[in-house]
Amino acid sequence: MRLQIIPTRTKSGGYGRLYCSPSQLITATLTLRGPQGTYVFQAQVKEEPTRVVAVKKCHVTDTVKHSRLLHETCALVLLQGECDNLRLQLACGYGRSQFYEYSAMESLDVDLEDIKGTRNLVALSLQLVRDSHGIVHCDIKPGNLLDTVERNPGRVRLIDFGVCRPYRDLVTHEHLPDKGITHTLGTTAYVSLNNHLHHTPSRRDDLESLAYSLLALAAGRLPWESRSDESWSSSRRVSSFKQQWTGAQLAGGSLSVLGEFIDYARSLGHAQMPEYSLWKERFRALVSDAPPSLLYDHMDSSSPLSKMIFTDRNGRDCLPQGRSSGSRAGRPPKSLPWPEPTGDWGGWAPCFT
Repeated sequence: MRLQIIPTRTKSGGYGRLYCSPSQLITATLTLRGPQGTYVFQAQVKEEPTRVVAVKKCHVTDTVKHSRLLHETCALVLLQGECDNLRLQLACGYGRSQFYEYSAMESLDVDLEDIKGTRNLVALSLQLVRDSHGIVHCDIKPGNLLDTVERNPGRVRLIDFGVCRPYRDLVTHEHLPDKGITHTLGTTAYVSLNNHLHHTPSRRDDLESLAYSLLALAAGRLPWESRSDESWSSSRRVSSFKQQWTGAQLAGGSLSVLGEFIDYARSLGHAQMPEYSLWKERFRALVSDAPPSLLYDHMDSSSPLSKMIFTDRNGRDCLPQGRSSGSRAGRPPKSLPWPEPTGDWGGWAPCFT
């Protein structure tokens, strides 16, 4: 695929850079090499002059056996037939030079900064609470949920499959055993408790990460990522604070179903299949007139779902909540202790409206 880079529209991530590029008319040939041979996927790209694709660029060397972008592109191609149901980013092509690899994907332009209105929370839940057909994402978080105003707006896409892995055998479809992992996979604030304990990721871990992501979008942040210093990023430290909070303490009131969802995800066994249909109906019940296919509306001007995130000893709001200009604002200073479920000194107390 021949591309022209727009240098002014770039983003950087933990493992590479993201470029936006207008694509040109060409037949894209994607060659994926596996242990059983070479697999070639061909796709006719009917270009429009205004079409823009996202291009990931990552440094790679010959000593790297499993490059990150090739791994991600392979996963998206394997799931391509389920794209409309799984809300995935479309893969357009993959290429590699001497020192870099490139992956062209569907361009998504709407970030989910926070959720306004119960309908949007329900729309996200209905779209994302579902089986991933043999693959666990391992890094579900608000930053990896994007929407677009061009192709099927309102259907939120799950992006960044760079650390995904299968949870079942691709031939026999039997669930893989829990052999353990050497380190935590994903973003520390959103990984599951079992991930912190270095258990092999399975469907329960993606479900728990999704629950934390929905809570962070609804409340503005999570209690274990509230400090203004960087010590909260320690996996062991965050894990100890997560264990102090039950789902009922994290989300109550009108969104008690979200707290129950967190507790349910934590209670699942490694190979146990989550009850996706049950929880979709539980979330759908929050909106009485929800249509069969509820879309996310990023233009929704409803009031925020929560108020008063940080309180003092007397229960008064002491710090602003939510995100501001694309980044999280209002973290407590280092002098304040970490929020605890007891709230003796005050703490993280979302009041869901």
